[in-house]
Amino acid sequence: PRPAASILLLNPQNQILLMTRPTSKTMSFSGAVVFPGGNYSSSQDPSPRFCAVRELFEECGVLLSKTGAIFSGNKACPWFDQARRDIHSGKTLFKDVLAEKNVSIDEDGLMEFTRWITPPNQKKRFDAQMYLYFMKEFRSEAERMDGKNKVEELPTTDGGVEVISTGFFGIEEALEMYGRKEITLFPPQFYLLNVLKHFLGSHLKEENSVKRAKLTSYLQNSDFGTRTIQPSVLEVLDDGRVVLGFGKD
Repeated sequence: PRPAASILLLNPQNQILLMTRPTSKTMSFSGAVVFPGGNYSSSQDPSPRFCAVRELFEECGVLLSKTGAIFSGNKACPWFDQARRDIHSGKTLFKDVLAEKNVSIDEDGLMEFTRWITPPNQKKRFDAQMYLYFMKEFRSEAERMDGKNKVEELPTTDGGVEVISTGFFGIEEALEMYGRKEITLFPPQFYLLNVLKHFLGSHLKEENSVKRAKLTSYLQNSDFGTRTIQPSVLEVLDDGRVVLGFGKD
């Protein structure tokens, strides 16, 4: 399986960043709604965490710096969009841009959130490390204003190369869309969204910061984040649905 990394990015409202892949016979997860992520490259990535941050930047235009998330349109970073295009096209490397612009990425903020290995019966197989990242609180209104224009902190597509749409969604909203067959989710996305719902769902009458703290504590005091999951087919139901097992871990 090819090493890969993916990131579950949550904004201060505990909405999850999702993106839709183009429909293509040659692309993995064709037409599906997924978390940002991609293949680990030893020539580009010093670590899997670095890979996850790089893929997020390339695919959704979000840069996780140690001073906070940077989005496309940030006037303090006029180089942002061109650098993103150059990295995506292979003209330059993410790590070289970071060094040139003196930007430190927040790898320490990424928490392990399970590892997924594609079943052996699949042609394309991945060994994907998932990470969870909580965005810091939005900047003040004064800091978000550029002249008279408000700087929106929203993800953007890569022009349709690997991403045709992207945005922040409520966790329950995404699962409800899947239930109505409006979107396609693969097992890792479906399972992990349900885990997030358990800790961060609207049924819990607590502040978002409290919910985050409880999930963080759970990850720090359990082995959940380091678990390896390799789905296997246990049963195919009469209606075509498939029952999957997620292994001993």
